[in-house]
Amino acid sequence: MLNREDLDSLRADFEAFKEKNNLCEDGSCVSGGSIDLKDYPNYTDALYNIIMPPSKSGVYISRWDLKEIAEDAGESMAIHPRRRMFELLMKYAIDRERMKLVLDAIEKHILYKA
Repeated sequence: MLNREDLDSLRADFEAFKEKNNLCEDGSCVSGGSIDLKDYPNYTDALYNIIMPPSKSGVYISRWDLKEIAEDAGESMAIHPRRRMFELLMKYAIDRERMKLVLDAIEKHILYKA
C-alpha cells in the first residue's frame, strides 16, 4: 500500500534525480511545443508501476479518478485509457510547481480513498 512515507520518498527521489541531472535549470527544456513522453519512458513507467496498481497504492485509481486528480492539479483532461491518462498527467507536470500539484493531488486522492 502506498502511504505518505512512500509519497514523500517518491518526491525526494524526483528532487534528487532533478538535481543530479540538472533538469531544466537553464530553461532549455521548456519549449512552446509539445513534449514527447518517449524521452522519459522509464520515469513515466516507474511512476505508473508505483502509483496505479491497487496492490501497491492500496486503492484502485479509475479513469474518472485520474480526471479528478488532473482537475485538482489544474489541468482539464478528457477520458482515455488509464495508461494514456496517466501519461498525459505526467506530460502536464513539466516543472517543479506542476509536479508538486500533481503529486499532492494524487496523495490527497489516495488518502481519501484509503
